[in-house]
Amino acid sequence: MIGILLNMGRHTVSRAIETIGNAQQDWSAVYRLFERDRVDLEYIQGVIRRHVQKANAPEEPLIAFIDDTLLKKQGRKVHGTSWKLDPLGPKFTDNFIWAQRYMQISLAQKQAEGHCRGVPILFQHCPVPRKPKKTASPELWNEYNLLQKKMCLPQKASEAIQKLQNDLNGQKIIIVGDGGYTNKSVCRSLTGNNIYLGRLRKNANLFAPPNKQNTGKGRKKFYGEALPSPEEIRKKMKIGPKSSHIRETGRIPSEYCRWITCGVKSPAIRTLKY
Repeated sequence: MIGILLNMGRHTVSRAIETIGNAQQDWSAVYRLFERDRVDLEYIQGVIRRHVQKANAPEEPLIAFIDDTLLKKQGRKVHGTSWKLDPLGPKFTDNFIWAQRYMQISLAQKQAEGHCRGVPILFQHCPVPRKPKKTASPELWNEYNLLQKKMCLPQKASEAIQKLQNDLNGQKIIIVGDGGYTNKSVCRSLTGNNIYLGRLRKNANLFAPPNKQNTGKGRKKFYGEALPSPEEIRKKMKIGPKSSHIRETGRIPSEYCRWITCGVKSPAIRTLKY
């Protein structure tokens, strides 16, 4: 664990062993530790979650961030690897990389001067099922279709959010995600007064909750009367661009530079137009 945290190069098992000075000893025991799933990741992640939960006031809601990321790999036989669209590739062409897909949930922990730090409490491998050949049997195709629904990111996020809510013992949580998680699978996993804050299309179809629920036979109602779209709400209320002060501790990505202008001389405060 110390070698993984302190090594300054690639975060591999061999570099971690070299960092703690055991390069001349037998490596087989360390490799078996990772190869045979002898590390209880769920228990370790639970310890980190409880620590962050205690550091925040119990009457205040917890802030969680959810997103997915890619880990580049070279071996063609590494479990869960496939060709993925590179999000850091050039805009004028599609660039593909051989990588694994992971989903991460982080909790915000307050720091000095109004800053916060995202502490990862979940890092889950979400591989894409292998697509069968065109000549495969119908049974294989049916199994592939079922696995595709089971392993998709919104479904995995819904399961992770449900477990997180159960572990928090009723403490309110606000989950922030991008447009890929703003769907019914994620939103319907929320319980109590918990909130999901996500990005939405301006022409999205919105509906109010149903006023009455049927008590007899039939499907459960999820939708009530139709509501105006976000763009219609904006035009009706005549909402124009606004400015808001935000804090950032790292380097702002170049794709956001055209939206951000310096508000004050302090490098930690920017004015964001939205």
